Amino acid sequence: MLENRIASRVRQLGLGSYEAYLKKVMASTSELRLLIDSVTTNFTSFFRDSQQFEHLQKELEARLEPRPKRIRIWSAACSSGEEPYSLAMTAAMAQRESGVTVSPIRILATDISDSVLHKASSGCYSAEKVASIPSRFRDFFEPLPGEELARFQAKQMLREPLIFRRINLCDSTWDIPDGIDFVFIRNVLLYFDRDTQQAILRRCVQKMKPGGLLYVGACENVRSLVVGVDPVMPSVFRKHAVTDMRSVPHSVHGESCVITDGRPAHPGSRTGGSRMAATGTGATSH
Repeated sequence: MLENRIASRVRQLGLGSYEAYLKKVMASTSELRLLIDSVTTNFTSFFRDSQQFEHLQKELEARLEPRPKRIRIWSAACSSGEEPYSLAMTAAMAQRESGVTVSPIRILATDISDSVLHKASSGCYSAEKVASIPSRFRDFFEPLPGEELARFQAKQMLREPLIFRRINLCDSTWDIPDGIDFVFIRNVLLYFDRDTQQAILRRCVQKMKPGGLLYVGACENVRSLVVGVDPVMPSVFRKHAVTDMRSVPHSVHGESCVITDGRPAHPGSRTGGSRMAATGTGATSH
Protein backbone atom coordinates (compact mmCIF):
# COMPACT_ATOMS: atom_id res chain seq x y z
CA MET A 1 0.00 0.00 0.00
CA LEU A 2 2.79 2.41 0.94
CA GLU A 3 4.72 1.68 -2.25
CA ASN A 4 1.61 2.17 -4.39
CA ARG A 5 0.92 5.58 -2.87
CA ILE A 6 4.48 6.78 -3.45
CA ALA A 7 4.57 5.33 -6.98
CA SER A 8 1.39 7.23 -7.83
CA ARG A 9 3.00 10.50 -6.76
CA VAL A 10 6.18 9.72 -8.73
CA ARG A 11 4.09 9.17 -11.88
CA GLN A 12 2.08 12.32 -11.23
CA LEU A 13 5.27 14.38 -11.13
CA GLY A 14 6.65 12.68 -14.25
CA LEU A 15 9.80 11.53 -12.46
CA GLY A 16 11.75 8.52 -13.70
CA SER A 17 12.75 6.92 -10.42
CA TYR A 18 12.29 6.82 -6.66
CA GLU A 19 15.76 8.33 -6.31
CA ALA A 20 14.64 11.41 -8.25
CA TYR A 21 11.57 11.68 -6.04
CA LEU A 22 13.68 11.37 -2.88
CA LYS A 23 15.82 14.30 -4.06
CA LYS A 24 12.69 16.37 -4.62
CA VAL A 25 11.34 15.52 -1.16
CA MET A 26 14.67 16.40 0.49
CA ALA A 27 14.74 19.75 -1.34
CA SER A 28 11.11 20.80 -0.83
CA THR A 29 9.24 21.22 2.43
CA SER A 30 5.94 21.42 0.57
CA GLU A 31 6.62 18.10 -1.20
CA LEU A 32 7.53 16.52 2.13
CA ARG A 33 4.18 17.65 3.53
CA LEU A 34 2.39 16.16 0.50
CA LEU A 35 4.26 12.89 1.02
CA ILE A 36 3.18 12.80 4.66
CA ASP A 37 -0.44 13.38 3.67
CA SER A 38 -0.30 10.65 1.04
CA VAL A 39 1.17 7.91 3.24
CA THR A 40 -0.57 8.50 6.57
CA THR A 41 -3.62 6.45 7.50
CA ASN A 42 -6.56 8.49 8.77
CA PHE A 43 -9.30 6.01 9.65
CA THR A 44 -11.28 7.27 12.63
CA SER A 45 -14.79 7.59 14.04
CA PHE A 46 -16.70 9.39 16.76
CA PHE A 47 -16.56 7.71 20.20
CA ARG A 48 -14.36 4.86 18.99
CA ASP A 49 -13.91 2.41 21.88
CA SER A 50 -16.82 4.04 23.69
CA GLN A 51 -16.00 2.54 27.10
CA GLN A 52 -12.95 4.80 27.29
CA PHE A 53 -15.12 7.89 26.88
CA GLU A 54 -17.51 6.60 29.53
CA HIS A 55 -14.52 6.17 31.84
CA LEU A 56 -13.27 9.67 30.97
CA GLN A 57 -16.63 11.23 31.82
CA LYS A 58 -16.63 9.65 35.27
CA GLU A 59 -13.07 10.83 35.88
CA LEU A 60 -13.92 14.35 34.75
CA GLU A 61 -16.97 14.53 37.00
CA ALA A 62 -14.77 13.48 39.94
CA ARG A 63 -12.21 16.20 39.16
CA LEU A 64 -14.53 19.11 38.43
CA GLU A 65 -14.62 21.59 41.30
CA PRO A 66 -16.81 24.63 42.05
CA ARG A 67 -13.78 26.88 41.61
CA PRO A 68 -11.64 27.70 38.58
CA LYS A 69 -9.28 24.78 37.96
CA ARG A 70 -8.03 24.16 34.43
CA ILE A 71 -8.20 20.61 33.09
CA ARG A 72 -6.05 19.72 30.09
CA ILE A 73 -6.70 16.89 27.62
CA TRP A 74 -4.38 15.95 24.76
CA SER A 75 -5.57 14.08 21.65
CA ALA A 76 -2.29 12.98 20.05
CA ALA A 77 -2.56 12.05 16.36
CA CYS A 78 -6.11 13.42 16.19
CA SER A 79 -6.62 12.71 12.47
CA SER A 80 -9.72 14.43 11.01
CA GLY A 81 -11.04 15.43 14.42
CA GLU A 82 -13.60 12.84 15.44
CA GLU A 83 -11.61 11.97 18.57
CA PRO A 84 -11.09 15.53 19.92
CA TYR A 85 -14.73 16.43 19.24
CA SER A 86 -15.76 13.24 21.06
CA LEU A 87 -13.57 14.41 23.95
CA ALA A 88 -15.17 17.86 23.85
CA MET A 89 -18.68 16.35 23.91
CA THR A 90 -17.70 14.09 26.81
CA ALA A 91 -16.27 17.06 28.72
CA ALA A 92 -19.37 19.17 28.07
CA MET A 93 -21.63 16.34 29.21
CA ALA A 94 -19.56 15.89 32.38
CA GLN A 95 -19.99 19.59 33.16
CA ARG A 96 -23.70 19.46 32.36
CA GLU A 97 -24.41 16.42 34.51
CA SER A 98 -22.21 17.48 37.43
CA GLY A 99 -23.56 21.03 37.42
CA VAL A 100 -19.97 22.33 37.64
CA THR A 101 -19.08 24.63 34.74
CA VAL A 102 -16.49 27.01 36.22
CA SER A 103 -13.51 24.70 35.62
CA PRO A 104 -12.20 25.41 32.11
CA ILE A 105 -11.42 22.30 30.06
CA ARG A 106 -8.91 22.73 27.25
CA ILE A 107 -8.29 20.10 24.57
CA LEU A 108 -5.10 20.09 22.51
CA ALA A 109 -5.52 18.14 19.26
CA THR A 110 -2.35 17.38 17.31
CA ASP A 111 -1.40 15.53 14.15
CA ILE A 112 1.43 15.39 11.64
CA SER A 113 -0.83 15.95 8.61
CA ASP A 114 -1.71 19.52 7.66
CA SER A 115 -4.66 18.40 5.54
CA VAL A 116 -6.42 16.48 8.31
CA LEU A 117 -5.76 19.29 10.79
CA HIS A 118 -7.42 21.74 8.40
CA LYS A 119 -10.43 19.46 8.10
CA ALA A 120 -10.58 18.86 11.84
CA SER A 121 -10.43 22.55 12.73
CA SER A 122 -13.50 23.24 10.57
CA GLY A 123 -15.62 20.86 12.65
CA CYS A 124 -17.65 19.91 9.55
CA TYR A 125 -18.85 16.36 8.94
CA SER A 126 -21.24 14.48 6.70
CA ALA A 127 -24.74 13.59 7.82
CA GLU A 128 -23.67 9.94 7.85
CA LYS A 129 -20.80 10.68 10.23
CA VAL A 130 -23.00 12.71 12.58
CA ALA A 131 -25.68 9.98 12.54
CA SER A 132 -23.11 7.64 14.11
CA ILE A 133 -22.89 9.85 17.21
CA PRO A 134 -24.96 8.62 20.18
CA SER A 135 -28.28 10.47 20.23
CA ARG A 136 -27.65 12.26 23.53
CA PHE A 137 -24.67 14.09 21.96
CA ARG A 138 -26.16 15.08 18.60
CA ASP A 139 -27.43 18.44 19.79
CA PHE A 140 -23.78 19.56 19.81
CA PHE A 141 -23.96 19.71 15.98
CA GLU A 142 -26.05 21.90 13.70
CA PRO A 143 -26.80 21.61 9.95
CA LEU A 144 -24.86 23.80 7.56
CA PRO A 145 -27.22 25.92 5.42
CA GLY A 146 -26.96 25.99 1.64
CA GLU A 147 -25.11 22.70 1.25
CA GLU A 148 -26.01 20.39 -1.63
CA LEU A 149 -25.12 17.34 0.44
CA ALA A 150 -26.30 17.42 4.04
CA ARG A 151 -23.40 18.43 6.27
CA PHE A 152 -23.18 19.40 9.91
CA GLN A 153 -20.80 21.53 11.95
CA ALA A 154 -19.86 21.34 15.60
CA LYS A 155 -21.42 24.24 17.48
CA GLN A 156 -19.19 27.10 18.60
CA MET A 157 -19.34 26.04 22.27
CA LEU A 158 -17.91 22.65 21.24
CA ARG A 159 -15.16 24.14 19.05
CA GLU A 160 -14.13 26.78 21.57
CA PRO A 161 -12.04 24.58 23.94
CA LEU A 162 -10.14 22.94 21.05
CA ILE A 163 -6.65 23.95 19.95
CA PHE A 164 -5.25 22.30 16.79
CA ARG A 165 -1.51 22.08 16.28
CA ARG A 166 0.90 20.21 14.00
CA ILE A 167 3.20 17.88 15.94
CA ASN A 168 5.38 14.99 14.79
CA LEU A 169 5.59 12.43 17.59
CA CYS A 170 9.10 11.53 16.38
CA ASP A 171 10.45 15.06 16.84
CA SER A 172 12.95 15.62 19.65
CA THR A 173 10.73 18.29 21.24
CA TRP A 174 6.95 18.72 21.42
CA ASP A 175 5.31 22.14 21.58
CA ILE A 176 2.80 21.15 24.24
CA PRO A 177 2.48 22.15 27.91
CA ASP A 178 3.30 20.02 30.94
CA GLY A 179 0.70 19.10 33.51
CA ILE A 180 -1.76 17.30 31.22
CA ASP A 181 -4.60 15.49 32.98
CA PHE A 182 -5.62 13.07 30.20
CA VAL A 183 -3.61 11.83 27.20
CA PHE A 184 -5.33 9.97 24.35
CA ILE A 185 -2.72 8.37 22.08
CA ARG A 186 -4.74 5.64 20.42
CA ASN A 187 -4.28 3.43 17.37
CA VAL A 188 -1.11 5.18 16.26
CA LEU A 189 1.62 3.46 18.28
CA LEU A 190 1.22 0.23 16.29
CA TYR A 191 2.78 2.02 13.31
CA PHE A 192 6.10 2.40 15.14
CA ASP A 193 8.75 -0.10 16.16
CA ARG A 194 9.02 -1.14 19.80
CA ASP A 195 11.86 1.21 20.78
CA THR A 196 10.03 4.21 19.34
CA GLN A 197 6.79 3.22 21.05
CA GLN A 198 8.64 3.11 24.36
CA ALA A 199 10.29 6.49 23.86
CA ILE A 200 7.01 8.19 22.82
CA LEU A 201 5.12 6.70 25.77
CA ARG A 202 7.84 7.79 28.18
CA ARG A 203 7.52 11.39 27.01
CA CYS A 204 3.72 11.24 27.18
CA VAL A 205 3.93 10.17 30.82
CA GLN A 206 6.43 12.96 31.52
CA LYS A 207 3.91 15.49 30.19
CA MET A 208 1.16 14.22 32.50
CA LYS A 209 0.22 15.34 35.98
CA PRO A 210 0.70 12.82 38.80
CA GLY A 211 -2.55 10.87 38.82
CA GLY A 212 -3.15 11.70 35.15
CA LEU A 213 -4.59 9.10 32.81
CA LEU A 214 -3.13 7.62 29.62
CA TYR A 215 -5.48 6.05 27.05
CA VAL A 216 -4.05 3.82 24.29
CA GLY A 217 -5.70 1.80 21.52
CA ALA A 218 -7.43 -1.43 22.44
CA CYS A 219 -5.26 -3.38 19.96
CA GLU A 220 -1.95 -1.88 21.16
CA ASN A 221 -0.06 -4.21 23.49
CA VAL A 222 2.20 -1.66 25.19
CA ARG A 223 1.78 -2.46 28.89
CA SER A 224 5.41 -3.61 29.26
CA LEU A 225 6.64 -0.37 27.68
CA VAL A 226 4.94 2.13 29.97
CA VAL A 227 6.96 3.10 33.05
CA GLY A 228 5.54 4.91 36.06
CA VAL A 229 1.88 3.99 35.60
CA ASP A 230 -0.62 1.42 36.84
CA PRO A 231 -3.40 -0.14 34.72
CA VAL A 232 -6.89 0.90 35.79
CA MET A 233 -8.82 -0.86 33.01
CA PRO A 234 -7.88 -2.36 29.62
CA SER A 235 -5.79 0.18 27.65
CA VAL A 236 -6.02 2.86 30.38
CA PHE A 237 -3.17 3.69 32.79
CA ARG A 238 -2.81 6.08 35.75
CA LYS A 239 0.46 7.90 36.39
CA HIS A 240 2.18 7.38 39.74
CA ALA A 241 2.61 10.29 42.12
CA VAL A 242 6.40 9.91 41.71
CA THR A 243 7.81 8.43 38.51
CA ASP A 244 11.31 7.08 37.87
CA MET A 245 11.85 7.25 34.10
CA ARG A 246 15.63 6.67 34.09
CA SER A 247 15.48 3.16 32.61
CA VAL A 248 13.68 4.31 29.43
CA PRO A 249 15.35 5.88 26.34
CA HIS A 250 15.47 9.67 26.79
CA SER A 251 14.59 10.91 23.31
CA VAL A 252 13.02 10.11 19.99
CA HIS A 253 15.45 10.80 17.15
CA GLY A 254 14.59 10.71 13.46
CA GLU A 255 17.21 8.04 12.76
CA SER A 256 15.66 5.60 15.25
CA CYS A 257 12.01 6.48 14.70
CA VAL A 258 10.64 3.69 12.55
CA ILE A 259 7.16 3.33 11.11
CA THR A 260 5.98 -0.18 10.31
CA ASP A 261 3.39 -1.25 7.78
CA GLY A 262 0.64 -1.25 10.41
CA ARG A 263 1.23 -4.75 11.77
CA PRO A 264 2.10 -4.67 15.49
CA ALA A 265 5.88 -4.53 15.87
CA HIS A 266 7.54 -7.33 17.83
CA PRO A 267 9.72 -6.51 20.83
CA GLY A 268 13.27 -5.78 19.71
CA SER A 269 12.48 -6.45 16.06
CA ARG A 270 13.89 -4.21 13.36
CA THR A 271 13.52 -6.58 10.42
CA GLY A 272 10.61 -7.77 8.33
CA GLY A 273 7.63 -5.83 6.98
CA SER A 274 7.81 -2.62 5.00
CA ARG A 275 9.12 0.29 7.07
CA MET A 276 9.94 3.91 6.54
CA ALA A 277 12.36 5.92 8.67
CA ALA A 278 10.35 8.86 9.99
CA THR A 279 12.45 11.84 9.04
CA GLY A 280 9.37 13.99 9.40
CA THR A 281 6.68 11.40 8.62
CA GLY A 282 4.07 9.75 10.78
CA ALA A 283 0.81 7.83 10.84
CA THR A 284 -2.60 8.63 12.26
CA SER A 285 -5.56 6.37 12.90
CA HIS A 286 -8.29 6.65 15.52
